[in-house]
Amino acid sequence: MLHVNPQRADDTSTRFVPVGFVAVGDDLCVRSMSASGLWYGRAIANGAGSIQARGIVRAATFRSLVYDITFHDASDADHDAIDAIDATYTKKYRLAGRSAVETATNEASHPLTVRIEPR
Repeated sequence: MLHVNPQRADDTSTRFVPVGFVAVGDDLCVRSMSASGLWYGRAIANGAGSIQARGIVRAATFRSLVYDITFHDASDADHDAIDAIDATYTKKYRLAGRSAVETATNEASHPLTVRIEPR
C-alpha cells in the first residue's frame, strides 16, 4: 500500500492517506475516486508533499497527468498513458471486484490521475 501526504497551501503537512496505485513504465500513478478528495485537491494545488511505502518516506512532486495545471487543458492528455493506466488498474485490482475496477478506470477517473515523481 502506498500512502500520500500532499502539503497544504501553507507548506505544512497533514497525515498520510492510503491510496491505490499502479506503476506503468517508469511512472508511479494514483487516482482519486473524487475530485473533492482532500489529498487530491492538495496534491494538485500545491504539487509537493511526501509518499510512504513499507515505512520508507520520500519527498515527492504530484503532477496531473491529464491537465496542464496552469491552463486546465484536457486536450494535452496523453491518451496512450491513460489507456495503459486503465489496463494496469484492471489487472492489479480485478480481484477486488468489478465495481472497484470500474470506479478506478471509468472516464470520470481519468482527470483525477496524478503522476508521483521523486524530489
